Amino acid sequence: MKFFALICSNGLGHFKRVVGILHALSGLEPGLEVSLLAPAGARERLRGWEKLAHPEWKWHFFPEGVKGVRWELEAGAYRDGSLLSWESLLEDLPAFWEAKVVLSDNLTGVLAHRPDAVLSGNFLWSDVLEKAWPAETAVQEFVRRERALLKEHRPPMLCVERLAMPSVKALTEAVGLGFFAQGKRMPEKKNRPEARRARIAVLGGGTGMARELLLQAVSDLAKAGFSSLSLAGDLLAEARKAGSTEAEPFGFGPEDFHATDLVICRPGVGTLTDCVQAGTPVLAVYEAGNVEMEYLGRRVEELGLGIDVAQSAVLPAVMKALQDKNLRKYHSCLREQPLNGIEGAARFLLDKLRA
Repeated sequence: MKFFALICSNGLGHFKRVVGILHALSGLEPGLEVSLLAPAGARERLRGWEKLAHPEWKWHFFPEGVKGVRWELEAGAYRDGSLLSWESLLEDLPAFWEAKVVLSDNLTGVLAHRPDAVLSGNFLWSDVLEKAWPAETAVQEFVRRERALLKEHRPPMLCVERLAMPSVKALTEAVGLGFFAQGKRMPEKKNRPEARRARIAVLGGGTGMARELLLQAVSDLAKAGFSSLSLAGDLLAEARKAGSTEAEPFGFGPEDFHATDLVICRPGVGTLTDCVQAGTPVLAVYEAGNVEMEYLGRRVEELGLGIDVAQSAVLPAVMKALQDKNLRKYHSCLREQPLNGIEGAARFLLDKLRA
């Protein structure tokens, strides 16, 4: 049997989610012919990841310069037609047309070519872009088309039940699952660190959209005497230029998240999943005007996973989060979150293949 996966190129979370699902699906269905259209940069950044060790998978990549659907900070960036034109890549991919099942991660345009496709993700681009750029013609054309496709086909959409935005549940046949964790839950945390000795990670996410806010957080923490900071690589280089030489690189493995007392981050679902798996509380910091980030920031607080900082000062939130009573609450709530998303998604797709 043949299976095709299409992965949105906006950040690493989309890539990791789909690869995790395909790894599990390949284990359930030996001999499955898997082909993918994916961002080359994401695969390169995760080179060496054991779940990519499938030499039989056939890879296709978005050509350099093809932007596709993504989050930008200027409306004019969408006027090149790239929100829709990427779909022409599908025309010359026989594997896409021949696959019994197609999975498309956050790219609804696939429905114009394969109305039977299964979607995955926790938000709809039409929501995010319409809110950000209500007067931009190219964006509104994209929004109208995405919603028309969803109305006509109402596809199944694999999502995290507790994080999926309301529009996913309203406009698709949402398949609500647990967090798409890439491994087992880490051991329960027992330590209660003294605040300024706490291990704190500052992570920006694949898009870099909250970089300035996060760099300000690093500066404020360093000035306040926090002595154990770990930063994502792009943030680390800029922080060192600004004089924050005590910071160390963050490793991004499960053990790195588990060894951290607090993660300050742009709250993409991939990063939140890593934190839930590790039992590490979150401070959500993100740019203004992004309805997905606003929604996820609220969910961080509602689920008891940490604090929705948004664009506020980070230091007071750090001091609050590291109070003993608050850490106990966060650790308890983090351990209550289900982690069966990948397994559930793989079994759903297996049923589709065998139908």
